[in-house]
Amino acid sequence: MDLRIFKKVKNDDETLIHWEKATRKTIETYKTDFKHKIVRLVVFITNHVDMQYLHKQFLNDDSTTDVISFPYVVGDYREGEIYVNYEKAKEFAKENHISFEEELFRYVIHGILHVDGMDDHDSEGYLKMKEKEEEWLAKFRTFHVKH
Repeated sequence: MDLRIFKKVKNDDETLIHWEKATRKTIETYKTDFKHKIVRLVVFITNHVDMQYLHKQFLNDDSTTDVISFPYVVGDYREGEIYVNYEKAKEFAKENHISFEEELFRYVIHGILHVDGMDDHDSEGYLKMKEKEEEWLAKFRTFHVKH
């Protein structure tokens, strides 16, 4: 799987560098756990302003959001672009006294699950997706050890 992560946030701190390594390692190690063969993923770590623009442009909603994914089916394979709101993850983690790194990973894996074909538009799909997110967070924790 070709995984690319682009950060459009001005933050080169060790936390984000460590998070990216753990994210790559988790996805690479467990990529066969997806339902479909995902051959390419591009993840953009961005901000409120860009997310609000994308949300309006593609989903006709003026608000910002946490994650937007664009899955592409290519024959038997999947590809996708995932846009993740760094600022939203930071705010949510602080307000809820949880790990920022895990919240940011949750947004990424949520987008990947959409690329993999999961949907959360009804209560059954929502619960299945949350269950999968928790499974992936447990995998992420094995590579993301606090330093």
